[in-house]
Amino acid sequence: MKYFRIIVWGTPLYNYEPWKGEPDNFYYNLEINKMPTFDPVFSYQVLEEVPATDFISSTFGGSTYGFLVNQKARNFLNSINADLNHKYYPIKMLQEINQKASDSPAYYHSTPYWYFFIVNPDYVDWIDFKKTIFFARPLKGDILQNIRFENSEQFSLFKSEEKYDIGCEMLFLNDEFKRKELDIFVIP
Repeated sequence: MKYFRIIVWGTPLYNYEPWKGEPDNFYYNLEINKMPTFDPVFSYQVLEEVPATDFISSTFGGSTYGFLVNQKARNFLNSINADLNHKYYPIKMLQEINQKASDSPAYYHSTPYWYFFIVNPDYVDWIDFKKTIFFARPLKGDILQNIRFENSEQFSLFKSEEKYDIGCEMLFLNDEFKRKELDIFVIP
């Protein structure tokens, strides 16, 4: 079976924070791969004079895995076999409009959006390491090099050193993954 990579990015967004300082439950306190014990508060998201889409990248940085979704996208994600530990958090989405070029932007509330927060499954158990080709880039450099791992332990050890950004040139998934029959999945 062939899967396609979905990248949600490129929507012109910026943050707007109507409060002073950061609340204790601000989204910066979210941890990667850990479901929070609190309901996080997110910055307002402002769309720059473009129509809203079903899936939108967020400005929440690399501290979490997720993206913004409207009701249509949320219904779709709930209807498929995804095997994801996730939660939806409401987002205040504002749409920027300019009446004249000399006016400062005015805003109106867009349709409801949610931040689709994902806690990744243990995806390393799904990778066929003998076939997969990874690439590594030193954190303080720009030279890419292809790299292979014999098994998940070797991969996890290399990744734990936190000296490289790691990506996939060619990803092969094993029989354990194939038995899951997923419609969509997340591999960071």
